[in-house]
Amino acid sequence: MSRRYGFFRWTASLAAALLPGCAHTFWPGPSASTGTEAPSRFGPSPTARAEGRPISPYHPEPPDAVAGRNQKYAMRTEPPEQTPGTLRPVGPADNEMAGTARPTAPPLPETTRRSDEPLLISLRAYLDKRPEEALEALRSYDKSNQDMLLAVLPFLARLSEGSLATLKPEEAAHHIGQFRALEASLAARAPLKIEQMQFCKRATGFGEYIPLEEGHEFQAGAGDCDGETVKVYVELANLSQRRNGLGYETWAAARVEILDFKGVVVAEKVYMPEGDLSRSPKHDYYYTLRFAIPSKVPPGRYTLRLEVKDVTGLPGMGTQGLTPQSLDVPRGRVDMRCRDITVVAPRARRGETEASVPRLIGDALPIPR
Repeated sequence: MSRRYGFFRWTASLAAALLPGCAHTFWPGPSASTGTEAPSRFGPSPTARAEGRPISPYHPEPPDAVAGRNQKYAMRTEPPEQTPGTLRPVGPADNEMAGTARPTAPPLPETTRRSDEPLLISLRAYLDKRPEEALEALRSYDKSNQDMLLAVLPFLARLSEGSLATLKPEEAAHHIGQFRALEASLAARAPLKIEQMQFCKRATGFGEYIPLEEGHEFQAGAGDCDGETVKVYVELANLSQRRNGLGYETWAAARVEILDFKGVVVAEKVYMPEGDLSRSPKHDYYYTLRFAIPSKVPPGRYTLRLEVKDVTGLPGMGTQGLTPQSLDVPRGRVDMRCRDITVVAPRARRGETEASVPRLIGDALPIPR
Protein backbone atom coordinates (compact mmCIF):
# COMPACT_ATOMS: atom_id res chain seq x y z
CA MET A 1 0.00 0.00 0.00
CA SER A 2 2.84 2.36 0.83
CA ARG A 3 4.36 1.64 -2.62
CA ARG A 4 1.04 2.67 -4.29
CA TYR A 5 0.84 5.93 -2.34
CA GLY A 6 4.44 6.62 -3.22
CA PHE A 7 3.68 6.31 -6.97
CA PHE A 8 0.74 8.75 -6.59
CA ARG A 9 2.95 11.27 -4.81
CA TRP A 10 5.62 11.03 -7.59
CA THR A 11 2.97 11.57 -10.33
CA ALA A 12 1.48 14.62 -8.57
CA SER A 13 4.91 16.22 -8.15
CA LEU A 14 5.67 15.79 -11.86
CA ALA A 15 2.32 17.34 -12.87
CA ALA A 16 2.91 20.32 -10.60
CA ALA A 17 6.30 20.94 -12.20
CA LEU A 18 4.92 20.91 -15.78
CA LEU A 19 1.75 22.92 -15.10
CA PRO A 20 3.30 26.46 -15.42
CA GLY A 21 4.77 25.74 -18.87
CA CYS A 22 1.58 24.26 -20.27
CA ALA A 23 -0.64 26.98 -18.86
CA HIS A 24 1.62 29.68 -20.45
CA THR A 25 0.52 28.74 -23.99
CA PHE A 26 -3.15 29.11 -23.24
CA TRP A 27 -3.19 32.72 -22.03
CA PRO A 28 -6.22 34.40 -23.56
CA GLY A 29 -4.84 37.94 -23.54
CA PRO A 30 -2.50 40.35 -21.80
CA SER A 31 -1.24 39.38 -18.40
CA ALA A 32 -3.07 41.00 -15.56
CA SER A 33 0.07 41.34 -13.53
CA THR A 34 2.65 42.42 -16.16
CA GLY A 35 0.38 43.94 -18.83
CA THR A 36 2.24 42.15 -21.65
CA GLU A 37 0.61 40.25 -24.49
CA ALA A 38 0.83 36.50 -24.30
CA PRO A 39 2.17 34.54 -27.23
CA SER A 40 -0.40 33.17 -29.64
CA ARG A 41 -0.97 29.50 -30.30
CA PHE A 42 -0.69 30.13 -34.07
CA GLY A 43 2.55 32.07 -34.22
CA PRO A 44 4.44 34.97 -32.69
CA SER A 45 2.57 38.04 -31.59
CA PRO A 46 2.53 40.92 -34.11
CA THR A 47 3.17 43.36 -31.28
CA ALA A 48 6.19 41.41 -30.14
CA ARG A 49 7.58 41.29 -33.70
CA ALA A 50 7.09 45.03 -34.18
CA GLU A 51 8.76 45.88 -30.84
CA GLY A 52 11.69 43.60 -31.52
CA ARG A 53 10.95 41.31 -28.58
CA PRO A 54 11.62 37.55 -28.79
CA ILE A 55 8.95 35.84 -30.88
CA SER A 56 9.08 32.69 -28.74
CA PRO A 57 9.44 32.34 -24.99
CA TYR A 58 11.42 29.14 -25.48
CA HIS A 59 13.75 30.10 -28.36
CA PRO A 60 14.47 33.83 -28.21
CA GLU A 61 16.11 35.42 -31.28
CA PRO A 62 19.61 36.80 -30.93
CA PRO A 63 19.87 40.58 -30.68
CA ASP A 64 21.78 40.81 -34.02
CA ALA A 65 18.92 39.16 -35.94
CA VAL A 66 16.36 41.49 -34.37
CA ALA A 67 18.43 44.58 -35.23
CA GLY A 68 18.92 43.45 -38.87
CA ARG A 69 15.24 42.80 -39.34
CA ASN A 70 14.29 46.20 -37.97
CA GLN A 71 16.81 47.90 -40.28
CA LYS A 72 15.40 46.02 -43.28
CA TYR A 73 11.89 47.15 -42.46
CA ALA A 74 13.07 50.71 -41.90
CA MET A 75 14.58 50.86 -45.49
CA ARG A 76 11.21 50.10 -47.06
CA THR A 77 9.85 53.61 -47.25
CA GLU A 78 6.86 54.61 -49.26
CA PRO A 79 7.53 56.58 -52.49
CA PRO A 80 6.84 60.29 -52.28
CA GLU A 81 3.40 61.36 -53.31
CA GLN A 82 3.17 62.75 -56.85
CA THR A 83 1.04 65.72 -57.63
CA PRO A 84 -1.22 65.45 -60.69
CA GLY A 85 0.54 66.43 -63.91
CA THR A 86 4.09 65.68 -62.70
CA LEU A 87 6.31 62.78 -63.71
CA ARG A 88 8.76 61.04 -61.44
CA PRO A 89 12.14 60.31 -63.08
CA VAL A 90 12.95 56.63 -63.42
CA GLY A 91 16.32 55.61 -62.06
CA PRO A 92 18.41 52.45 -61.85
CA ALA A 93 16.67 51.45 -58.61
CA ASP A 94 13.36 51.15 -60.45
CA ASN A 95 14.93 48.84 -63.03
CA GLU A 96 16.40 46.68 -60.28
CA MET A 97 13.03 46.44 -58.56
CA ALA A 98 11.44 45.42 -61.90
CA GLY A 99 13.90 42.54 -62.15
CA THR A 100 15.36 43.42 -65.57
CA ALA A 101 17.02 46.48 -66.96
CA ARG A 102 14.77 48.55 -69.19
CA PRO A 103 15.99 48.45 -72.84
CA THR A 104 17.01 51.72 -74.36
CA ALA A 105 16.08 52.63 -77.94
CA PRO A 106 18.98 53.16 -80.37
CA PRO A 107 19.61 56.77 -81.33
CA LEU A 108 17.90 57.89 -84.51
CA PRO A 109 20.24 58.63 -87.43
CA GLU A 110 20.71 62.26 -88.17
CA THR A 111 19.35 63.20 -91.58
CA THR A 112 19.95 66.39 -93.44
CA ARG A 113 17.39 67.68 -95.86
CA ARG A 114 18.91 68.85 -99.12
CA SER A 115 16.64 71.71 -99.97
CA ASP A 116 19.00 72.81 -102.75
CA GLU A 117 18.56 69.60 -104.77
CA PRO A 118 17.73 70.57 -108.38
CA LEU A 119 14.98 67.97 -108.50
CA LEU A 120 13.21 69.51 -105.49
CA ILE A 121 13.69 73.03 -106.85
CA SER A 122 12.17 72.00 -110.17
CA LEU A 123 9.21 70.27 -108.51
CA ARG A 124 8.48 73.34 -106.34
CA ALA A 125 8.64 75.52 -109.43
CA TYR A 126 6.08 73.34 -111.22
CA LEU A 127 3.84 73.44 -108.14
CA ASP A 128 4.11 77.25 -108.10
CA LYS A 129 3.32 77.52 -111.85
CA ARG A 130 6.84 78.65 -112.75
CA PRO A 131 7.88 76.24 -115.57
CA GLU A 132 10.79 78.43 -116.75
CA GLU A 133 12.53 78.11 -113.38
CA ALA A 134 11.79 74.37 -113.38
CA LEU A 135 13.54 73.92 -116.73
CA GLU A 136 16.50 75.96 -115.55
CA ALA A 137 16.90 73.81 -112.43
CA LEU A 138 17.01 70.60 -114.50
CA ARG A 139 19.90 71.74 -116.69
CA SER A 140 22.37 70.22 -114.24
CA TYR A 141 21.24 66.69 -115.31
CA ASP A 142 22.21 64.97 -118.53
CA LYS A 143 19.93 65.05 -121.56
CA SER A 144 18.34 61.62 -121.07
CA ASN A 145 17.50 62.35 -117.43
CA GLN A 146 16.06 65.74 -118.40
CA ASP A 147 13.67 64.12 -120.87
CA MET A 148 12.43 61.65 -118.28
CA LEU A 149 11.98 64.30 -115.58
CA LEU A 150 10.17 66.62 -117.97
CA ALA A 151 7.65 63.84 -118.56
CA VAL A 152 7.14 62.96 -114.90
CA LEU A 153 7.37 66.20 -112.89
CA PRO A 154 4.56 68.14 -114.65
CA PHE A 155 2.27 65.13 -114.26
CA LEU A 156 3.06 64.90 -110.52
CA ALA A 157 2.34 68.60 -110.12
CA ARG A 158 -0.99 68.12 -111.91
CA LEU A 159 -1.93 65.25 -109.59
CA SER A 160 -1.43 67.52 -106.57
CA GLU A 161 -4.11 69.87 -107.92
CA GLY A 162 -6.95 67.37 -108.13
CA SER A 163 -8.22 64.00 -109.28
CA LEU A 164 -7.59 62.52 -112.72
CA ALA A 165 -11.32 62.74 -113.31
CA THR A 166 -10.93 66.50 -113.73
CA LEU A 167 -8.13 66.14 -116.29
CA LYS A 168 -8.96 67.88 -119.56
CA PRO A 169 -8.72 65.88 -122.83
CA GLU A 170 -5.93 68.04 -124.22
CA GLU A 171 -3.96 67.63 -121.00
CA ALA A 172 -4.39 63.85 -121.14
CA ALA A 173 -3.19 63.78 -124.76
CA HIS A 174 -0.12 65.82 -123.84
CA HIS A 175 0.85 63.50 -120.98
CA ILE A 176 0.26 60.41 -123.13
CA GLY A 177 2.70 61.74 -125.71
CA GLN A 178 5.28 62.41 -123.00
CA PHE A 179 4.93 58.91 -121.55
CA ARG A 180 5.15 57.25 -124.95
CA ALA A 181 8.43 58.98 -125.62
CA LEU A 182 9.59 57.86 -122.20
CA GLU A 183 8.49 54.28 -122.96
CA ALA A 184 10.46 54.23 -126.21
CA SER A 185 13.57 55.43 -124.42
CA LEU A 186 13.27 52.74 -121.74
CA ALA A 187 12.40 49.96 -124.22
CA ALA A 188 15.78 50.35 -125.90
CA ARG A 189 17.42 49.56 -122.54
CA ALA A 190 15.06 46.77 -121.50
CA PRO A 191 15.72 43.14 -122.55
CA LEU A 192 14.08 41.85 -125.71
CA LYS A 193 11.12 39.59 -125.00
CA ILE A 194 9.07 37.17 -127.10
CA GLU A 195 5.54 37.83 -125.83
CA GLN A 196 3.76 35.21 -127.94
CA MET A 197 4.67 32.27 -130.17
CA GLN A 198 1.74 30.46 -131.80
CA PHE A 199 1.25 28.09 -134.71
CA CYS A 200 -1.28 29.69 -137.04
CA LYS A 201 -3.07 29.25 -140.32
CA ARG A 202 -2.53 32.83 -141.38
CA ALA A 203 -1.78 36.25 -139.87
CA THR A 204 -2.74 39.66 -141.21
CA GLY A 205 -1.59 42.05 -138.47
CA PHE A 206 -0.67 42.50 -134.84
CA GLY A 207 -2.99 40.25 -132.85
CA GLU A 208 -4.85 39.32 -136.04
CA TYR A 209 -4.18 35.65 -136.68
CA ILE A 210 -6.04 32.35 -136.82
CA PRO A 211 -4.35 29.81 -134.54
CA LEU A 212 -4.13 26.11 -135.26
CA GLU A 213 -6.05 23.75 -133.03
CA GLU A 214 -4.17 22.51 -129.98
CA GLY A 215 -2.20 19.33 -130.66
CA HIS A 216 -2.05 19.83 -134.43
CA GLU A 217 0.15 17.23 -136.14
CA PHE A 218 2.35 18.31 -139.04
CA GLN A 219 2.96 15.95 -141.93
CA ALA A 220 6.49 14.85 -142.63
CA GLY A 221 8.13 15.02 -146.04
CA ALA A 222 8.37 12.15 -148.51
CA GLY A 223 11.41 11.40 -150.65
CA ASP A 224 12.96 14.67 -151.79
CA CYS A 225 9.81 16.64 -151.03
CA ASP A 226 9.51 18.63 -147.86
CA GLY A 227 6.56 18.21 -145.56
CA GLU A 228 3.83 20.52 -144.36
CA THR A 229 4.47 24.25 -144.11
CA VAL A 230 4.68 25.61 -140.56
CA LYS A 231 3.58 29.19 -139.88
CA VAL A 232 4.63 30.76 -136.60
CA TYR A 233 3.12 33.99 -135.32
CA VAL A 234 5.52 35.93 -133.05
CA GLU A 235 4.93 39.04 -130.96
CA LEU A 236 7.96 40.98 -129.69
CA ALA A 237 8.34 43.54 -126.92
CA ASN A 238 11.10 46.07 -126.23
CA LEU A 239 12.38 46.03 -129.78
CA SER A 240 14.59 49.07 -130.29
CA GLN A 241 14.12 51.67 -133.05
CA ARG A 242 16.53 53.96 -134.82
CA ARG A 243 15.61 57.17 -136.55
CA ASN A 244 16.87 57.83 -140.05
CA GLY A 245 16.10 60.42 -142.70
CA LEU A 246 12.80 58.81 -143.71
CA GLY A 247 11.38 57.75 -140.38
CA TYR A 248 12.09 54.93 -137.94
CA GLU A 249 13.71 51.60 -138.73
CA THR A 250 13.87 48.30 -136.85
CA TRP A 251 16.03 45.27 -137.64
CA ALA A 252 15.62 41.74 -136.32
CA ALA A 253 17.10 38.34 -137.11
CA ALA A 254 15.82 34.88 -136.19
CA ARG A 255 16.80 31.23 -136.10
CA VAL A 256 14.47 28.21 -135.96
CA GLU A 257 15.72 24.81 -134.75
CA ILE A 258 14.03 21.42 -134.48
CA LEU A 259 15.43 19.26 -131.65
CA ASP A 260 14.76 15.60 -130.92
CA PHE A 261 14.16 14.12 -127.47
CA LYS A 262 17.94 14.00 -126.86
CA GLY A 263 18.34 17.71 -127.57
CA VAL A 264 20.10 17.10 -130.88
CA VAL A 265 19.36 19.62 -133.64
CA VAL A 266 17.91 17.70 -136.60
CA ALA A 267 16.98 20.74 -138.70
CA GLU A 268 17.40 24.52 -138.62
CA LYS A 269 16.71 27.63 -140.62
CA VAL A 270 18.32 31.06 -140.27
CA TYR A 271 16.42 34.25 -141.08
CA MET A 272 18.81 37.04 -141.97
CA PRO A 273 18.11 40.56 -140.69
CA GLU A 274 14.94 42.05 -142.06
CA GLY A 275 14.28 45.74 -141.70
CA ASP A 276 10.98 47.43 -140.99
CA LEU A 277 10.60 51.10 -141.89
CA SER A 278 7.77 53.33 -140.68
CA ARG A 279 7.05 57.04 -140.76
CA SER A 280 6.04 57.06 -137.10
CA PRO A 281 7.39 55.17 -134.09
CA LYS A 282 5.88 51.71 -133.66
CA HIS A 283 4.64 50.25 -130.41
CA ASP A 284 3.48 46.79 -131.56
CA TYR A 285 5.74 44.33 -133.34
CA TYR A 286 4.86 41.01 -134.89
CA TYR A 287 6.52 38.64 -137.35
CA THR A 288 5.28 35.61 -139.24
CA LEU A 289 7.92 32.95 -139.87
CA ARG A 290 7.37 30.19 -142.42
CA PHE A 291 9.27 26.99 -143.06
CA ALA A 292 8.50 23.49 -144.29
CA ILE A 293 9.20 20.30 -142.38
CA PRO A 294 12.45 19.07 -143.94
CA SER A 295 12.28 15.72 -145.71
CA LYS A 296 15.07 14.43 -143.47
CA VAL A 297 12.96 14.81 -140.31
CA PRO A 298 11.21 11.49 -139.58
CA PRO A 299 7.87 11.30 -137.77
CA GLY A 300 8.09 11.81 -134.05
CA ARG A 301 7.80 14.37 -131.24
CA TYR A 302 10.20 17.31 -131.34
CA THR A 303 10.86 20.70 -129.79
CA LEU A 304 10.75 23.83 -131.91
CA ARG A 305 13.18 26.44 -130.58
CA LEU A 306 12.98 30.04 -131.76
CA GLU A 307 15.73 32.59 -131.21
CA VAL A 308 15.23 36.26 -132.06
CA LYS A 309 17.94 38.94 -132.08
CA ASP A 310 17.51 42.70 -132.05
CA VAL A 311 20.21 43.87 -134.47
CA THR A 312 18.99 47.46 -134.83
CA GLY A 313 21.97 49.77 -135.00
CA LEU A 314 24.56 47.13 -135.96
CA PRO A 315 26.84 48.16 -138.82
CA GLY A 316 26.13 46.63 -142.22
CA MET A 317 22.38 46.28 -141.85
CA GLY A 318 20.75 46.14 -145.29
CA THR A 319 23.96 45.20 -147.09
CA GLN A 320 25.11 41.96 -148.67
CA GLY A 321 27.59 39.58 -147.12
CA LEU A 322 26.09 39.33 -143.63
CA THR A 323 26.50 35.99 -141.87
CA PRO A 324 24.84 34.62 -138.71
CA GLN A 325 28.23 34.75 -136.97
CA SER A 326 28.51 38.49 -137.60
CA LEU A 327 25.27 39.18 -135.77
CA ASP A 328 26.80 39.43 -132.33
CA VAL A 329 24.56 41.43 -129.98
CA PRO A 330 24.48 41.95 -126.20
CA ARG A 331 22.80 39.31 -124.09
CA GLY A 332 19.80 41.48 -123.32
CA ARG A 333 18.98 41.88 -127.01
CA VAL A 334 18.37 38.14 -127.53
CA ASP A 335 15.40 36.06 -126.45
CA MET A 336 14.47 32.41 -126.94
CA ARG A 337 11.25 30.42 -126.70
CA CYS A 338 10.25 26.79 -127.31
CA ARG A 339 7.13 24.92 -128.39
CA ASP A 340 6.36 21.23 -128.78
CA ILE A 341 5.77 20.04 -132.32
CA THR A 342 4.58 16.65 -133.56
CA VAL A 343 5.49 15.25 -137.00
CA VAL A 344 3.50 12.35 -138.43
CA ALA A 345 3.82 10.24 -141.56
CA PRO A 346 2.43 11.87 -144.70
CA ARG A 347 -1.16 11.06 -145.49
CA ALA A 348 -2.32 9.99 -148.96
CA ARG A 349 -3.62 12.84 -151.04
CA ARG A 350 -6.94 12.69 -152.72
CA GLY A 351 -6.74 10.26 -155.63
CA GLU A 352 -3.73 8.39 -154.24
CA THR A 353 -3.53 5.19 -152.26
CA GLU A 354 -1.47 4.78 -149.12
CA ALA A 355 0.83 2.30 -150.88
CA SER A 356 1.72 4.89 -153.55
CA VAL A 357 3.06 7.37 -150.98
CA PRO A 358 6.85 7.01 -150.63
CA ARG A 359 8.08 6.27 -147.13
CA LEU A 360 11.15 7.53 -145.28
CA ILE A 361 14.02 5.09 -144.93
CA GLY A 362 16.38 5.36 -141.97
CA ASP A 363 16.85 8.22 -139.52
CA ALA A 364 17.74 11.77 -140.40
CA LEU A 365 21.30 12.82 -139.60
CA PRO A 366 21.90 16.02 -137.63
CA ILE A 367 22.53 18.97 -139.86
CA PRO A 368 26.07 20.32 -139.34
CA ARG A 369 26.09 23.80 -137.88
